[in-house]
Amino acid sequence: IGTSQKNIDAILDKYQERIKKAMKKAERLKYIPKKYINGEQFMFLGKPYPLEIVEGNLLSLKFKDNKFYLTKAGLPYGKKLFKLFYKQNTLVIAKNHCVLYAKNANLHYKNVKATFAEKRWGSCSYKNSLNFSYRLAMAPMKLIDYVIVHELAHIIEKNHSANFWKLVETIMPDAKKRRQELRKNERFFRL
Repeated sequence: IGTSQKNIDAILDKYQERIKKAMKKAERLKYIPKKYINGEQFMFLGKPYPLEIVEGNLLSLKFKDNKFYLTKAGLPYGKKLFKLFYKQNTLVIAKNHCVLYAKNANLHYKNVKATFAEKRWGSCSYKNSLNFSYRLAMAPMKLIDYVIVHELAHIIEKNHSANFWKLVETIMPDAKKRRQELRKNERFFRL
């Protein structure tokens, strides 16, 4: 029923690299959930901005003068209000930047949507509809643009083959660097 220490050590040695990789990923993804309190920082386009809780009977979240303002009535719905704010901004940015990059690369997509996806940054359907996570609005523009280019490249290559990555780098030569930066910092782009 038991396993000898020798067998345990052999298994650990065999899977050491895989274990290290999983631990690094877990550390990279670790984040602290938001509390929605005065002074708490929320990311928007790659920069942190403070939250101020204000009087008000309406469910309201506004971004003004480099600050987020959440009404006391909106406090129980803080996460939902922030998600809606980010989703609306992601949609506007994605629509505008998809037009630019698609035109320059001569790519044609069906439509652009923003979603509440938590795990994926974006997707491209077989009918070339592009979807982007609300979380994108938290990231800096250069990382948003990377995700947009990534999904646009899927119009031609519906996989992550060598041809796909070559296409991404043709459109955006520093794509690999941006991808690494997105992975390194993705825990900051969560609620």
